[in-house]
Amino acid sequence: MPAKTTKKKTAEVATAKKPAAKKPAVPKAKKAAAFSRDDLALRAYFIAEKRQKLGLTGDSHSDWIEAERQLAAESRPKTKSKKA
Repeated sequence: MPAKTTKKKTAEVATAKKPAAKKPAVPKAKKAAAFSRDDLALRAYFIAEKRQKLGLTGDSHSDWIEAERQLAAESRPKTKSKKA
């Protein structure tokens, strides 16, 4: 039969503190887009419809990228230009 061993904490072990763990660097949160995925899909649909009606070449991926570009440009804050 194995002998029982008892675990006793000494005063040093009980009072010793672990060094504070460094928190992992959290990347800065991206600002939420001013448009939803549904807005993006709808815009891409209309871009594709127009492209096909005009007989232009392209694909759904390029339509999606164009829709994203357009919506991002429209959601940027307008800056007032100074006239000289």
